[in-house]
Amino acid sequence: MPACPLVSVVLPVHNGSRYLDQAIESIVAQTLRDWELIVVDDASSDDTPRIIATWAARDARIRPQRLPENRKLPGALNAGFRQAIGELLTWTSDDNWYAETALERMVGFLRSHPDVDAVYADYTIVAADGRPLRVEAVQTPENLAVKNCVGACFLHHRRVFVELDGYDETLFLAEDYDFWLRASLRFRLEPIHEMLYYYRDHPNSLSTQQAAIISRVTEPVILRWLDDAEWLTKKDRGRAFESLGLKALVRGDSAAGRRFLLKAVPLLGRLPRFQDCRSYAIDFFFGRRAGELLRSRWRRLNP
Repeated sequence: MPACPLVSVVLPVHNGSRYLDQAIESIVAQTLRDWELIVVDDASSDDTPRIIATWAARDARIRPQRLPENRKLPGALNAGFRQAIGELLTWTSDDNWYAETALERMVGFLRSHPDVDAVYADYTIVAADGRPLRVEAVQTPENLAVKNCVGACFLHHRRVFVELDGYDETLFLAEDYDFWLRASLRFRLEPIHEMLYYYRDHPNSLSTQQAAIISRVTEPVILRWLDDAEWLTKKDRGRAFESLGLKALVRGDSAAGRRFLLKAVPLLGRLPRFQDCRSYAIDFFFGRRAGELLRSRWRRLNP
């Protein structure tokens, strides 16, 4: 392994043996060879330690790190990055994998754009068995107002992690969104529209299992960011409140939903767009009880 690799990749894993081989193999297969991989075993009890040891024995660029107690994703990320020695940093998940040219293309972009601190790329969402479902085209940073538009494939300079002091370990399930919100206040983030990553959507993923909790945890994070993001337009702020309001209605908090949506209306100059959750419009206008009755009747008529 080079004394100081160009890219450090951190791969946190907790009981992720099912897909781990594919995740690691996609890094080993990169066309850019100047990297190190720090695989952080977050106190796994399955076959994960054996898989990591097997790969580390094959390739000296792979460095295993075992945490004796489960620190969850933000803690595992911080542990890994504090061992990293590369100039450029990124992380990946045990159930996802890179396109072969991912690191090469993102490194090339940062080298040709010295004023950019972080780059992020399009990715393909795949089913549990790896079948492609759709391509997600990443959006410009102002769209952080409504979602984590950076997505799953990115590369940034070391200074971003250092100056932000890593991931907030109190924000499990919102740690990456919070990281990019804070980064957008101090650094230049740029998307590239190249498909460089595969993101597996399966029932056991955190984003699938914890959607309502994620909505609740991210709410104060976004509100804090809105206070500091002076570069946002009036419309962007309206979109942020609209998104917060709709998510609150979906998780059953009609009071918060109405409060946020009423803030959004004068900023947007229109009524909220309920889109795929139209039944929750009742929650906004008449309250949660009426909305629950409407959804109950709908389920009876559409079993």
